[in-house]
Amino acid sequence: MVGARAFIKKLGIRTDHSLHRMRQQLLKSLNPGDQPRIEYIWAMRDAGLSSGLEQYLIPQNQRQAALLFASDWPRMEASFDWFGQVVSRSAYDKIVDMGCGPGFLLRFLLDKFPGIKVQGIDVAENLVLIGQGLCDVPLITGDYLTAEPDDAYELIICNFGFDSPNFSSSSQPHSLAQCGAASYCPGCSDDLKVQLEAYTQSWRRWGTTKASLAITGRITDFGMLRAFALAAQDAGWRLSVGESTVLQVKNLSGEVERFPALLFRSSQELKKDLFLEDLAKFYVA
Repeated sequence: MVGARAFIKKLGIRTDHSLHRMRQQLLKSLNPGDQPRIEYIWAMRDAGLSSGLEQYLIPQNQRQAALLFASDWPRMEASFDWFGQVVSRSAYDKIVDMGCGPGFLLRFLLDKFPGIKVQGIDVAENLVLIGQGLCDVPLITGDYLTAEPDDAYELIICNFGFDSPNFSSSSQPHSLAQCGAASYCPGCSDDLKVQLEAYTQSWRRWGTTKASLAITGRITDFGMLRAFALAAQDAGWRLSVGESTVLQVKNLSGEVERFPALLFRSSQELKKDLFLEDLAKFYVA
């Protein structure tokens, strides 16, 4: 079976290179006009003055996309292997990736499970064109919050295909609440839930009546995780705690990152509502 580490190397990503060296390789691969542009984006992001999302509009081919995403390869490896486990357990035949980028996750799943049908959607046309060439599938350019589904899928996946800078900060007074061993700000969590509902309701439209949702990403605190789980529940999904996990990797800066990998089943399959105490126990374990 295809493993994520082997697939990452197949993309041309050197797992023994530093972040600085990867950036230098990317700069050399870009045309002269794009080099100062991406250096400015990096400088603004590193200074905390920008989200840096504009960098995703720069790659024009698979090598450039691989070098750009290479800075996150440890998380990519852990996430891809987990998605592979999800698909293997339930033998999904039709999968759609929300925020598919250059199609790396879809290509990994196609290599691992020949014969499955995949689709992806992303707002960055340059990345979609790269993904179409890589996956040999006519992917969709657009915003999944508003785009009409082209089919009904058995599994909706999202590998951090949403960005926290898109969410507004809460205007409610900060406070501290406890849920089991986890603490969070109720106002921030409740306001974020309202914003996340647009995502979970949108994703739900792309699925069959019994479709599952699998997602990984930098859900950085319990309040955000709570908001996500409750928004998904309102869309007709229940978190399957036993099939979810918290992944842990060491990033290229040497820091250890923990991030959830969450599997939600249709409320037709998991009829019991989520107990937040179970979610807290899962998150802090």
